[in-house]
Amino acid sequence: FFFQAEDGIRDVAVTGVQTCALPISLSRKWKKRRYRQGLIRFFEALALYLKAGFALSYSWAETFKTLESTLTEDLRCDLKGTSGEETDEFSATTTLKTLRDQCRIAPYRMWFGVLLELYETGAQLTQGVEAVVLSLRREQERELEAHCRSLPVKVNVVLMVFFLPPTFLWIFVPIVLEILSEFK
Repeated sequence: FFFQAEDGIRDVAVTGVQTCALPISLSRKWKKRRYRQGLIRFFEALALYLKAGFALSYSWAETFKTLESTLTEDLRCDLKGTSGEETDEFSATTTLKTLRDQCRIAPYRMWFGVLLELYETGAQLTQGVEAVVLSLRREQERELEAHCRSLPVKVNVVLMVFFLPPTFLWIFVPIVLEILSEFK
């Protein structure tokens, strides 16, 4: 993983572009953000398949195949749905049960439980999937707003540490040199 301006992280395997040669380790916060962003992309694509009238099993498998290379390793393992054993057949019920019980981010387990309940009762899944996307997007917006509220403090620290001392040096060094030259 490498630093990138727009989202903070660039995965070389996904984009093929490396913006910085310094590898960084992802904090838990960044892993959760990348996991959530992957879930948003996955559920948006899944909603499109469901709107087109495809069954959940087919939609899930096709969405996974399409987005597999862009998903984080954690999310890829969670969404694959095999829960350890490799099988060729995909089961939406098994995958949703596994995600409901073992999703790496506990608050998201509720959404998988809701989708499982909708699937088992035969209800329309499109609106449920869109609700998940909307909720994840709102969570992302709240986190971004909190980050933006903390920026003025961070900018002030940077300003005080890196900008003001050189400015004072630039202003006062010529004055001090002038005074010292008077004493010679």
